[in-house]
Amino acid sequence: MVQQLGVCDLCGKAEFWGPNEGRAEPPRAISPDIRTYAFQEFRQLLTEAKGVSASSMIREFKGLRGTVVARGVREDAGIEDRADVSQLSDSQARSLFDAMRARARSMGPVALPRVGREAFERYGFTRYAQKAGVFTDGEVRVPYVVEAAAMEAKSPSLSECINFTAALGSPFSGYVYSKQRSEDRVMRLTNLLQEKRLGAMIHLVSPSIRWQNPAKGQLDIGPFYDDIGRVMRSVSRVLTTAGLPRADIVSAVKEYMDQHPEMLFTIRQLFYQMVAKKGYPNSRSSYGHFSKALVEGRLEGEIDYERIIDMSRPEYFNDPEEDDPMRELRRQVEDLITGLNVNAWHEQPGYPEVWIEKEALSRVVYPICQRYNVNLIVGRGYSSYTQVAKALDRFPRGKKVRILYLGDHDPSGLHIQEKLTTRLDEYAHAKGKDLDIEVQRIALTFEQAQQLHLPPSKMKKLGQKSRAYKKLYGEEVWELDALEPALLLDLVEKAISGMMDKGKWEANRERLEGFRNEWAGKLRAILDH
Repeated sequence: MVQQLGVCDLCGKAEFWGPNEGRAEPPRAISPDIRTYAFQEFRQLLTEAKGVSASSMIREFKGLRGTVVARGVREDAGIEDRADVSQLSDSQARSLFDAMRARARSMGPVALPRVGREAFERYGFTRYAQKAGVFTDGEVRVPYVVEAAAMEAKSPSLSECINFTAALGSPFSGYVYSKQRSEDRVMRLTNLLQEKRLGAMIHLVSPSIRWQNPAKGQLDIGPFYDDIGRVMRSVSRVLTTAGLPRADIVSAVKEYMDQHPEMLFTIRQLFYQMVAKKGYPNSRSSYGHFSKALVEGRLEGEIDYERIIDMSRPEYFNDPEEDDPMRELRRQVEDLITGLNVNAWHEQPGYPEVWIEKEALSRVVYPICQRYNVNLIVGRGYSSYTQVAKALDRFPRGKKVRILYLGDHDPSGLHIQEKLTTRLDEYAHAKGKDLDIEVQRIALTFEQAQQLHLPPSKMKKLGQKSRAYKKLYGEEVWELDALEPALLLDLVEKAISGMMDKGKWEANRERLEGFRNEWAGKLRAILDH
């Protein structure tokens, strides 16, 4: 589907080319360049310039302002100095046009005006690419710039714009690009947008636009052939391949991290959030590209490197930063006062613990567990005998013990929970412990994945548990990392709160706070003595 525009609202408001919207200062004057004019446009300009002399007209143009240069142009064209340009014949106008183009210095692509990324973004486009070049038109080197931008849309569409004017015909609709070097593999430009729900715009700026028919229905795209294909492939593939622009990745991640200023993140967690929120492809190659982009973003200072953690590489620091013993003592005393705690669940009807499959996400739920004095256990896959046995030793008798489980929704994630339940029962029986234990999955569930429209992945391999999983849920699996951190925290907090007597909890907290305040004063007085 090729969308034709009656007017080009975007380009009409591009900087230096449109009205002075939203700016306190008037737009700066830009000298016109004779190479940006077709002859018919130049002829119309002369007709409207009533009473303007040839010399004055010539000197208005870039590169032709000097008196000597203007005189040379007039002599080449055979035009009198004070001739009224509006009265020139067509042949005189053509001679003047050719003489001015011959005398004007060659311009490069940098000098050409363009819409630019910022202007496109103001109108909702999220992907942008441009390519500049030069081609030879006779003896003249002609610069050009091809811009392309794309945004998500309900259906594929292609808008076209030439030199800041909406295309009247269909100059790009019949364009074909070579998918490979061989000429037998060609595809239409519009095919790049199919099944991608993208609306795209192509904008071409060049002083020399050659049309193949008077109605401007077809453009001679020869000089721009390769670059039109490049920019369109760039903006159309960003939503479906790993070729995401680094700047877009860094900007999106920074925006997301700024929304959660108190949190630390892993690369994997950030990646799944971008998959869920930005439609990034959920693939291994895309993850590698994403990770590399964040390395560059941190290297350049665009992302706070201290807020991206790597749980697989622990660090142990044994040399304190403080070199004064008294200051270090005061610091440790303050930490002691702040961290002073007691068992908060001995008077409660139940006893919860949070068990999580992934160590990387333990940092997300730890603050809630710390607030409610709940143990947080990281399984990193299947729990060991020692881990389960130690849990049975600390679980209280005569209470409802609930393991609030967090794991991926995939064959292994569900089997880890199933195996944990079995081991708890077997080991408790072997140790002669009569305990009321239940493993309760609070995330991730199939219902949550469906309701929240979380991005799925394909099962990596087909085994016994995979076949059973496939019968129940199909071939799609979901990562716990894809859950929004705030939602994950809310699920954990609600599960913990549902097991407590809030009156007893508040009374216990008040007693502890009173004890802290009393001893804080005593300890500080000792240090100040």
